Amino acid sequence: MELLPRETVQRWIKTRVRLHKKAIEKGIWPKCTEDDKWQRNSKFAVRKEGGKQAIKNGLFDDHKGALEKLKAMGSGYEIESRPAARIRCERFCNVRGICPQKIQEDK
Repeated sequence: MELLPRETVQRWIKTRVRLHKKAIEKGIWPKCTEDDKWQRNSKFAVRKEGGKQAIKNGLFDDHKGALEKLKAMGSGYEIESRPAARIRCERFCNVRGICPQKIQEDK
């Protein structure tokens, strides 16, 4: 993995610090982006019945694609719906319990 140049990292840190200082002063926090939240969109997985993993080339963005793959595979397979998830937000964010953005998105 290649490291980012020092100047790029310093610029990013300064920007984030400025953003947080401004938020503290005004009491309005910027919304997290999908990248910030490690957003995963919903998926449909074709897997062996009772299996845990999708088969090779068996992960789809829409139900239609998964259904076509299921028909091509024949019996012994099923479709699993995998809901969207905000991995960082849901598992690692220390303020998730009071975050107005998360509260709004969960409604």
